[in-house]
Amino acid sequence: MTRNSGKHDENSNQIQIAELDHDNAKSSSNLLRTLGELISSNDPQYPGIDIWYRRKVIPGLISGERKGYLAFSGKKPIGAAILKRGKSAKFCHVRVADDYQGTDLGKIFFLHMTMDVLGQSEKIHFTLPESLWAEKCGFFRSFGFSDVAKASHSYRNGDTELSCDAPLSAVFSAVVKTLPKLLKKYLLGNYSANSDLLMSVRPKFAERIIDGSKSVEVRKRFSDKWVGHDAVLCATKPLSSLVGRTTIRSVTKGHPDNIWVRFQSQIACSRKEFDLYVGDASEVAAIGLGDIRPYETPVQVGQLAQILCRRLLAPQSYFEATFERNSDWKRALYLANLLQRQDAKTLLAKF
Repeated sequence: MTRNSGKHDENSNQIQIAELDHDNAKSSSNLLRTLGELISSNDPQYPGIDIWYRRKVIPGLISGERKGYLAFSGKKPIGAAILKRGKSAKFCHVRVADDYQGTDLGKIFFLHMTMDVLGQSEKIHFTLPESLWAEKCGFFRSFGFSDVAKASHSYRNGDTELSCDAPLSAVFSAVVKTLPKLLKKYLLGNYSANSDLLMSVRPKFAERIIDGSKSVEVRKRFSDKWVGHDAVLCATKPLSSLVGRTTIRSVTKGHPDNIWVRFQSQIACSRKEFDLYVGDASEVAAIGLGDIRPYETPVQVGQLAQILCRRLLAPQSYFEATFERNSDWKRALYLANLLQRQDAKTLLAKF
C-alpha cells in the first residue's frame, strides 16, 4: 500500500472509477494497460511489483479472484487499486498519483473494495510499511483497522512490513459513516465513455420495461445522439424510485400514426393512452430499449436526497447527468449503483 500525502489538485473533486475484471484482462484493454503502468511505476520502492502484476494480478482478474480499480480525473489516470476476494479479503495495492495525494482518493478506493466483498468475506486484510502506518494510522483506524503486527514478508526495501486486519462488519460500518461526506465533497461516477441519462417513466410502464413486455418508449422529443447510452429509469409518483438501467438501442422518428402502426406491440399501452400523450404532435420518437438491468432493490429518490443532503427533482421527461450538468443527480446515480451490491441495502436502513 502506497503513501498518501502531498498536493491537492484543483480538479480532484471530479473523480470517476473504472472497475476492471475478467473481460478487461482477457481482451488486454487500454484500461488494463493503464493499470499495469501505474502499478509498475512503484518498482523503485517495491522491486518486482511488475512481476507480481503479471503473475498474480492478471491471472486473478481472469479467474475472478481479483478486481482492479482505476481512478480518473477527466481522462487523466490518477490512482489504482487491487482487491483480492475471498473469505479473508485483501486490499493488495493502493496507488495515488503524486499531485492527487492528500485528497480522499484512498477513502474512495476503500469504499469500492469494501462494497465489492459484502456477503463474500468475513474480514479484510492488508500489509503496509511501518513508516506509512506511523504517518497515516489515523486514516486506517478510521476504517476499523486498529491492530497491527509484524508481517512475515517485507515488500519495500529498508522498511518493516506490518499486517492489519479487521472484521468486514467494522470496515463496512466505517464506510457507511464516510460515504455521505465523500459524496458531498466529490463528484464521483462510474467510468464510462457515455453519460448517464435519467428518464422518468410512469410506474406501470416502468414495471413493463423491467419485465420485458415493453421495449419501446415514446417521447415527443428525443435525439438520436443518445443511441448506445445508458439510461436510468425513474418511476414517478407515487413510487418515486430508481428501478433499473437500460441501453438506448435505437431512435425512430415519424408521424404518431406511423409510429403506432410500426411499434404498437412494443409500446405496451392502449391507443387511447398513446393518443392522449402525443396530442397534436406531428412527429414523435420511438426509443428502442435493450439490455434491461433491474435494480434488485429499487432506490427511493427521497432516500438518496436524504443521504446526500440535496434536493433531487426528477425530470419531466429525461435529462443528462454529468459533472457539469445535474451534478447532484450524478452523485445520486453513483450512490444508487453502489446500493445494488450484495447486502448494501443495510446502508439504506441507516437513513
